[in-house]
Amino acid sequence: MKKKIAIIGGGIAGLTLACCLSKEAYTIYEQHQFPRSKKIIQEILRLGQIGQLTNPLLIALRNFFFKITPASLAMKMIDQYFSYRVTEIRV
Repeated sequence: MKKKIAIIGGGIAGLTLACCLSKEAYTIYEQHQFPRSKKIIQEILRLGQIGQLTNPLLIALRNFFFKITPASLAMKMIDQYFSYRVTEIRV
């Protein structure tokens, strides 16, 4: 009989941790989540810096580039985070 595992936490991170609990939980969890989390944090910090520009010329450039960015490109950038399938991780 397969051992049942309760999901700890919510969302993707909780499900990933629950899937890894049977095999050196924390080590496996870190191997899967840390690189992804680090990438997301770096992008958020970069976007935060862009959003808090104070130079009027840079602000105008930023706003211009956001206006001309096609919606499909913006959706593709967002999709890389929301299309992550935790159930496809093999442990």
